[in-house]
Amino acid sequence: MAQGASPNQEERRRIAREDVERYRAEGLPPRLSFGAMFAHTAALRGILERQDDPERGARLAHAFHEGFERSMAHAPRESRIACSAGCSMCCHNLILLTAPEVFAIAGEIAGREDAQASMTAVARGALAGKGLDSDARLERRLACPMLASDLCSIYGVRPIACRGFFSLSLEACQAVFAGHGENIPAWRLAMVLRGMHDRCMAAAIKGAGLSHRSIEMTQALTTAFAAPDAQARWLAGEDVFAAAMAEPDPEHDDDPHEELLLDVLIAGAAGKPLPENPWTE
Repeated sequence: MAQGASPNQEERRRIAREDVERYRAEGLPPRLSFGAMFAHTAALRGILERQDDPERGARLAHAFHEGFERSMAHAPRESRIACSAGCSMCCHNLILLTAPEVFAIAGEIAGREDAQASMTAVARGALAGKGLDSDARLERRLACPMLASDLCSIYGVRPIACRGFFSLSLEACQAVFAGHGENIPAWRLAMVLRGMHDRCMAAAIKGAGLSHRSIEMTQALTTAFAAPDAQARWLAGEDVFAAAMAEPDPEHDDDPHEELLLDVLIAGAAGKPLPENPWTE
């Protein structure tokens, strides 16, 4: 036992070490683990510190998605998932994402033969959806411009907002889509894991001194297509997606507890003393 450490402190340290080892093999565990989240935040932050890599923004998004998929692959299965290929009701929604995810999607589209057609579809979607919230988009049946024949055309680089939602009831989805339903039962574990990954990503971005606020997908993509140097400017600290910033969420945005949690993750990832907080001792 470390000198001066109580049995409880030593036990917590042992659990933290085990959580980090498990994270490296299996991703984040399906419960709050600051040790694992510190390790994940540090891994993401490390990508942003590769100053010689001009594509590190997009590369960060790929690591973000891979980390979430690894965590999901090792999570207990849910047999009631109602989602299937061709079911695109949830693709008529407001999609919020991070700047690195925008760069990953823009890079994917730019490399296609039909890149111009996709860019045009995105521009039209941005114009049609400007200022609309999720309810208004659903009411107008405004589909994601990346939807093609009821399938996601950017599935490999789709945002975590899309990756992390799983409905447990097709009937509930149909009712909401038809306008006479309100709630869709979702796979809670996936939502929990998404929340943990979201916060690690936000902490990595904030810790690098960059804007970590959520942005609307089509508006942000339109900006990225119009400015080929958008990634370089964002990495240099410019808030290139300010016009695509999501409307404030009164439950989360500017919540001092949310920002404190990010600061805890930033400090823990860097091995520095944690700010005073209600979650760790």
